[in-house]
Amino acid sequence: MMRAAVFLCVLAVAVPLRENRWTRYPPPPTAPGSIQIYGMWQLTKVDIGQKEMALPDVNDKKLQILEDKLKTFDKGAPQPQEDAAYKIDWTKQPATIDIMPGNLPAGAKSLQGILKLDGDTLILALGMEGRPATFVPDATRPVIVMYLKRVNP
Repeated sequence: MMRAAVFLCVLAVAVPLRENRWTRYPPPPTAPGSIQIYGMWQLTKVDIGQKEMALPDVNDKKLQILEDKLKTFDKGAPQPQEDAAYKIDWTKQPATIDIMPGNLPAGAKSLQGILKLDGDTLILALGMEGRPATFVPDATRPVIVMYLKRVNP
């Protein structure tokens, strides 16, 4: 009985002094914007070159950004043939995005672009010939600029 009492006393003193095992390995830092970009986004406008493109039913186009892929929707219906993997580098200024469509032919390059996330507004600029430097469409280099608004669930 005496051994059990001593053991409990030692245990009561030793356990609180033990280092918390969860603080030794803090979670990896998340890049600014990486979590905020996830969700459903509605396409509101597209600029190609120097002109705003009039897409039929532009308000019916949506983009869902998940942790590892982009899913597209047209009039609420998923368009799996247009789904794509993506990679964002938040350390660059502006942040860069590489989009790898699932329907891309073997050996083809990914779409390179830049993005800007400002609250519930997302602006994507995708270069037709390499990564664009700005969000302003330029007549000398073909650039597609897409404006999206966050859709509340």
